[in-house]
Amino acid sequence: MVRVVCYCARVVAVILLMTALQTHGVAAMDAEKRANIEALLKDTGMLANMNRMIDLLTPQIIGGLKKTNGGMNSPVSVPRK
Repeated sequence: MVRVVCYCARVVAVILLMTALQTHGVAAMDAEKRANIEALLKDTGMLANMNRMIDLLTPQIIGGLKKTNGGMNSPVSVPRK
């Protein structure tokens, strides 16, 4: 009985160890990819352009939403029967 419990504990320990090591490697790879993409965007000037585009388009998007939702009387309209 003790051998079965020890064997199960070893199996669980190996699975947990593999899981922990696997996610650590993926997180490091994602951080490296993110840094590479950010460096590329900075070098090409696209990062600054994206911030400017967001600043310019946000008022237009909000204005369009106000026009679309302007005819509504309440935030949530539920048809009554």
